[in-house]
Order: sequence, then C-alpha cells, then structure tokens
Amino acid sequence: MHCKNSSWYLILFFFSLALFAWLESAYTFIDPDSFYHARMIQLISQHGIVQDFPWQQTSILKDNFTDHHLLYHLLLAPLNYFFDPVIALKIGSVILNSIFVVLFTWYLRQKKIKYFWAYALLLLTTVPFLVRLSAPKASPVALILLLLGIYCIEQKRYLFLFLISFLYVWSHGGFVLLLIVGIIFSFRSLLPIILGMISGLVVNPYFPKNILFYWQQVVQIGIINYQDKFEVGAEWYQYYLQDLVGSSYIIWIPLVLAAVIFIIYYKKQELNYKKWGLLLIFFFAATLRSRRFVEYFIPITIIWSALILNWFMQSTYFTKLYHSFLLSWQRKKFWWALFFIYLMLVLPFGIIRGLLAVKAEQDNGINIATFQPASIYLNDHSVSGSIVFNGRWDEWPALFFHNQHNYYLVGLDPTFMYKYNAGLFKLWQDISDGKIKNNLSQTIINNFHSPYVFINNDNEDTKLFSAYLARDKNVKLIYDDEEANIYELAQ
Repeated sequence: MHCKNSSWYLILFFFSLALFAWLESAYTFIDPDSFYHARMIQLISQHGIVQDFPWQQTSILKDNFTDHHLLYHLLLAPLNYFFDPVIALKIGSVILNSIFVVLFTWYLRQKKIKYFWAYALLLLTTVPFLVRLSAPKASPVALILLLLGIYCIEQKRYLFLFLISFLYVWSHGGFVLLLIVGIIFSFRSLLPIILGMISGLVVNPYFPKNILFYWQQVVQIGIINYQDKFEVGAEWYQYYLQDLVGSSYIIWIPLVLAAVIFIIYYKKQELNYKKWGLLLIFFFAATLRSRRFVEYFIPITIIWSALILNWFMQSTYFTKLYHSFLLSWQRKKFWWALFFIYLMLVLPFGIIRGLLAVKAEQDNGINIATFQPASIYLNDHSVSGSIVFNGRWDEWPALFFHNQHNYYLVGLDPTFMYKYNAGLFKLWQDISDGKIKNNLSQTIINNFHSPYVFINNDNEDTKLFSAYLARDKNVKLIYDDEEANIYELAQ
C-alpha cells in the first residue's frame, strides 16, 4: 500500500477517534473510578488544584490527599468549560486514546516495520485493550509516557527522558514502571529516570504528603495487595491464563510465531529485541498477577512480535521458507486456498464479535445517573459536611460525583481505610456485612460520627445490614427508591 507518511497517521487518528467515540457513546461508565475523574476535572476547572479532600473521613486521603492523576486532570479540565464533566471526560479519553494509537504507529515506523498499519489495527481490535481504554481514566497518558520513555532510552535522549520521568509522576501512580524499563534496557538511563522521578515528587503541589500516599498506592496496594484480607478492586485480581488467551486470542497468533522464530534464531537476534522480550515477560507476569497491567501487556506484545516477524521477513531464512511455500502451494493449491478462505471468514467474524462485546459491556455499564436521586435528597436535607456511612467502598465514586455537600467514609480502594485505622476498618466491615446486629445506631455514631447510612439496594452483601437497621428503634428510614435507602440515626 502506498500512502504519504503523514496520511497514515491522520487515517489512524480519525479511525481511532471514530472507534473510541462509538464505544463510549453510551451515557455510562464501565469503571466506577470514572465518576471520580469526571468530578475532579470539574473541581479543578472551577477551583484550581484540589488540596483538601474531606470526602473520605476514615481514609488516609483525608489528611494525605494526592491527586496522582494531576496532569491527566489538568489536561482535561479546559474541556469542562465547554461540556459537562462526563462529556468532557469522554471526549478527552477518546482524544488521548487516539493519540496513543498514532504514537504506537509512529514508533513502529521508526523501527521500519513493514505492514505497520496491520499491527496498529491489531491493537485496535484486541478486546482487553479496548475495554481498559474505553473506561475513561489516565491509562492512555501512562502508555504515551512509557512508550516515549522507551524511545528516549533507545535513542539516548536523556534530557527528554528526565522530562518524561517528571511528567509521569504527575500523571499516574504507575510511574515506577519506567524504572523497570530503565533496568531492562540501559543502566545509563537510570540516572535521568531517577532524577526525573525525584523532581516530580518534590516539585509537586502535594509534597511532602505525596510520599506517604505513594507508599500506600505503589507498595501497599500495587505490590503487597491485601486481597487475601478483604475485597479490593477487580483490576487488582489475577488474570487467569486461559481467560487472557481467550479474550486476546487475536494477538497470540503473531506472538506464538514470533516466539518460535525468536527461540530458533535466538543467537541471531539484536540485543534490543531481547530487551523487548524481557519487558514482555515482565508485563506478562504482572498481568497474570493483576488484571490492570493488560493495558501494557497488549501493545508491548504487539511491538515485540512486530520486531521479530519484521526481522525474519527480511532474512534469508524467510526467503528459503517462502520458496518452500511456493512449491507446497503448487502441489496443494486446494488445501492452501481452503485455509486462507477459512482465515478470511473467521478472523473478521471474531474481530466484529469482539468489538460488539466491548460495546455491549460499555452500554451495560454503570448509568451516570446512578445514586443521583438519593444524592440530591442528601444534599437538600442534611447539614453541609455531615458524614454518610457508605457500606461499600466502590459506591463512593458515584456518591462523590453527585454530591460533594456530604462527606463519606472511604472510596477508590479499601486499603486507604485499612491503613488509616485497621480496627475501624474491621468494625466498618463487620457492620456492613451484617455481623453486628444490635445497637447499630449508637455504634455507627460513636465510631464513625455518621448521622446517615446509605444502602445500595442492588448489593446483596449489605442486605443483612439493611435489615438490622430497619429493626433498630433509633434508626429512621428517610429515603427509599429502587436503587437506594437512606437511614437517619439517633442515639
């Protein structure tokens, strides 16, 4: 195919825009954290950088809040002047996703990869990658900075690497991944990476509070991960190999071919390809441990496969194999033709089916209006700053989005409450799970200072809690609808 260099980028950019806009066209979120991002960009656009965070009263975020997606929120905040925060978030997400696709394609072209456009389309048709990027969050910014960081390491552009490391700290809690990249690719790159990260931590509106926050976010949540003690976010649970292969089977065809070639001709491979292979192994292991790393694993897999297959197609080994194929084609035309017809029918069907599955997941996501009526009621019938006992931490983003008039207990991750006060966390857990039956009103007010309790009627885990509240003489049901109940407590 012949096309001017810039034309390819424009075509892929607008194709990506159309694809991600279609995927995100529903007025829903597939990840509750998107509610948080939408409200944060509005708060920043209206009041500047958010320093105080009283909306989680029993969380380390209350006194040590750090917006670890600050650059992401700053980039999207101007859109809030023209659109409501949900639309602004979705538009920003679509644009940033498309920029990453263009950067991904640009990197392949820098490596002189033949059929680079096919690998870009492969990226855009891999289901787990699309799912992660169609949940509006800071993922595309992190991917952009990581790929730029790798390029700067390869090109020995250490000043730019320092700047990227600095920006990475302001953009995403996964900035330490660039340090892993530096260790794999070049020890010389570690100095600018470390200096950039230290500068990003110190030259930061949240310093020195951000140090404790990143210890909790990176080490306690990301590395230690307390999923054996309590329920954490779905993205922190392991990705079973059969599920990973089944959901991203389209990339495993070139990956297996590349792996076979790499093993057979290992001594012939460039050192850089071997480094990419180590990076692939790292993210493969990380993905099997925590699902959230699949957004890195997919593009890195495709890049490594492209490098190896491109090397092979330019080698004399491929020429010999190609001639052998021509001879086989002459002898077995029917069977080869049947095989290619099968691929032409099966692959498009699988791709379309995958895209429709991603779209269905988005359409069936969390409606933006979730908890809105209950939140409005609390806003209109409670004192500003009064604390609402939320029985589940993952209900917090929607509550926070619709109502900043009230404060809550915990959200974003339960580890923030566990590390704030493990005893209080255990009490909150026991109350919410229905393990404590009596004196609920007094217990909640004395320990959590919450005059209100919010119950999600769709959550089976808090059904017992709701039943015990209903029979407490010091508890009054003041609001109910299909979604939620709100109770007022008295001692």
